[in-house]
Amino acid sequence: MRNSEHGAIAFLYGLDGQKRKICGEMELLVLAGKAAGFAPASFNRIDVGWYDSSRGLIGSWDPMEDDGDAFRLLSQLRLDLEQNTTSESGESWVCVSGHGHSVMQEFRSEPSRIVATRRAIVQVAAQIGLSLEEGAR
Repeated sequence: MRNSEHGAIAFLYGLDGQKRKICGEMELLVLAGKAAGFAPASFNRIDVGWYDSSRGLIGSWDPMEDDGDAFRLLSQLRLDLEQNTTSESGESWVCVSGHGHSVMQEFRSEPSRIVATRRAIVQVAAQIGLSLEEGAR
């Protein structure tokens, strides 16, 4: 899957190879959380964080914004990360892959490399979560 910088809409591929449109970051996070063994937690319909069955309530978890959360997700899922250096053509990208899924995230400026990296990590984790979800059906 190839994505451009700062796209709010992602397309994930299910086990059947069918393309599925994911419209928001929360849906990506829920699927990525599923791959990591987390689920959103709420109390009286108010979001209170994330729940990990082995640790209980873990509170805040946002690998789209937090470098540490993204790195732990990358490590926990044993994903691979590949990056290019900015080429003469100006094409810059990061690629995250693992468990039969991959995402290439392009970016325009060096400061946005980390944003592209976090987003690619979450998108691959979401693909894994979607595979788990579909496998349970």
